Amino acid sequence: MTDTYLTDVVRQAAGRECSRAVSYPIEASDIRKWALAAYWPERPPQFLIDAEVAPEDFDPFAWGPASYESLLPDDDGSVIVRHGINERALGFPEWKFRAGLNGGMNCTYGVRMHVGDVITDTKSCGEYTERQGRNGLMLITQSISTWTNQRGELVKRTINSGIRF
Repeated sequence: MTDTYLTDVVRQAAGRECSRAVSYPIEASDIRKWALAAYWPERPPQFLIDAEVAPEDFDPFAWGPASYESLLPDDDGSVIVRHGINERALGFPEWKFRAGLNGGMNCTYGVRMHVGDVITDTKSCGEYTERQGRNGLMLITQSISTWTNQRGELVKRTINSGIRF
């Protein structure tokens, strides 16, 4: 039984950038492929087939990033990350949990993505909190994904929450 998960190392991680991925330039064919997959087996609306502007939920990383880098000096890439966060490389304790579940997601949208845009996805730690639950002490975590275009404009910010106990 753990008295607290919120060590100094965990508290100090809030707001820390952990990784950065850069997309390939968005092509009109990428938007078209997304539309065909999203509407399958129906035909997508023609405005998506001829689109120069991507829908808000378009994923420019669906075909993989053009580049990826960890921003954590101790990240050797050997650990599976949770929502882009390598907790071991952050120096977190080796926690043992019985279960974990999705605590929800919140998305905020900025400018739309256009053909030719290059999107940068920066993952960072959000808030780590805890509370007592029926099954014991729960750790509630947030990871933040911030997408910006080549002009530095916010495209999308997603906060994923997780609950572990």
